[in-house]
Amino acid sequence: MSKQFRPEPPPQNDLERMMRKAADDPALHGRMFRMLWDSELYTYIPDHPEMHGAHSFQNGDKMRFTVYEHREGPFIAVFTSEAAAHWAGAHFPSPKPAIACMPAHALFKTVNDGKTWVRVNHQLRSGITLEPQGVDALVQGEYTHTQPRDPEPTMLTVYPMPAEEVPAKLRQAIRVFCVQRPLALGVYAFHPEDARTGKADEGELRLIVWLRDEKNDLFNDFLIMVEKLRPPYLRVNCAGVTSDATASVEYLQSCTPLWPVV
Repeated sequence: MSKQFRPEPPPQNDLERMMRKAADDPALHGRMFRMLWDSELYTYIPDHPEMHGAHSFQNGDKMRFTVYEHREGPFIAVFTSEAAAHWAGAHFPSPKPAIACMPAHALFKTVNDGKTWVRVNHQLRSGITLEPQGVDALVQGEYTHTQPRDPEPTMLTVYPMPAEEVPAKLRQAIRVFCVQRPLALGVYAFHPEDARTGKADEGELRLIVWLRDEKNDLFNDFLIMVEKLRPPYLRVNCAGVTSDATASVEYLQSCTPLWPVV
């Protein structure tokens, strides 16, 4: 065994345990991002004596992070525990940076400049890579508390899509998700009409979730899971309705749902 080998530290907190579980289960990604947003995070800053100790920042103040380069652009390394930050720091070149701790919401808002990537638990087994657009989406709440939008006042012709035509991995994940989190009354799959041909657009999947209640995070987590598991050849759009959308619900009840399995 190489003398340079250092096993990474075991999970130090609930977030790190959740990240390991979420690596194999996209249905947990929404919960993981909410935990991340509410956490204290550790990152690297240039080591200057004046930065030692506690500091307060006001709106408009600048925080100077240690920025690293990769082929897709600059990134900062962020960690979910001090142990993880110390472990990864040994793999970075000298001069070694200092480690700063700050609330996640403050860190992400500060680094949200449209060009900087964030790599959470960089070099560890379970990590998250956010491109600049992803950082902004997290700041805007798109990964944590997205709610169904009011439908646009336009007519759209859709064609019910048989369950067996939904990609198998995605179909199974939706069904397991709905069993484990019984906050949806049904999920329905459709193809929209192709305006050019007047036929079903088989390159796009429309999923409609019949929700028991909008005031929860099920729809947010459903969106993240679907986006993670959709095959690259298939465009997917999701919408949510509740029982007070009587016309929509009446139509859905005339269709065979993807879930529950009939």
